[in-house]
Amino acid sequence: MAPISLRDLRVQDQHTCLRLRDQLIRERYAVISLDTEDSHQTLEGALRRFEPNQTFRFPARDGDSCYDDSTKRCFEILYEAAVVCTRALWSSSPELRAAFPAIQASVGDALEEDFTLFSEETPHAPFSSTDAPFGHTFFNIFNYDHGMLNEHKDRGVVTAIYIEPGRLDTEAVSQLWVGRSEEDWVAMDSLVERGQLVIFVGEELEAMAHEVGLDLLAVNHCVRVEPRGDYVSYSHSRRDPDALPVGNRRSAALVLCS
Repeated sequence: MAPISLRDLRVQDQHTCLRLRDQLIRERYAVISLDTEDSHQTLEGALRRFEPNQTFRFPARDGDSCYDDSTKRCFEILYEAAVVCTRALWSSSPELRAAFPAIQASVGDALEEDFTLFSEETPHAPFSSTDAPFGHTFFNIFNYDHGMLNEHKDRGVVTAIYIEPGRLDTEAVSQLWVGRSEEDWVAMDSLVERGQLVIFVGEELEAMAHEVGLDLLAVNHCVRVEPRGDYVSYSHSRRDPDALPVGNRRSAALVLCS
């Protein structure tokens, strides 16, 4: 499956917008190619700089939440990609445009040239208030040597994920699994290449799509060695028991929430 060009989505090429919608309906995920080397390097650099922290996630639940230039730019790249993908879905779906104009208005505000994240007043928070476009959005950088994610669905509109796969040639490392049914799980880390994002639908969009008769479904996903393993307690402070202690994946994920 060829990746979808973020550049073409950005200029609202209608064929590309339809491809995104159709892939999310058919496959339950889409792969998006970034359009600048700077974006690749920024995302990779943010993951590398987080590794020495030896913790599972940034921002931490009860610790470091101070964004530096690298993590700010990482947030900005994923936020823009998620907003552009949302605009593409509204552009290709007149049902969503008619029923949910507030989402289209938020997209427009978020893509205005004068809209900024991480203002001088709130340098360590992306939004100055929850009234900002998609102001409930959240973001994490993860190191899966130090944690895992049990099966769940994201609550937002869309999720954008940048993946650095495990660095060992073994199946005994955690990876992102997307569940299209109880028995059909797709290993995403082996499908994406450098400079590509994974996009999938969250529960907010599923609820809106259901109202207008579109089959855009929030996807079950997890990050572990095998997708159907037992629930693991304290997963935000321990890696998958089946995973090797080092060499697991890193990722940056943003959940766009209205």
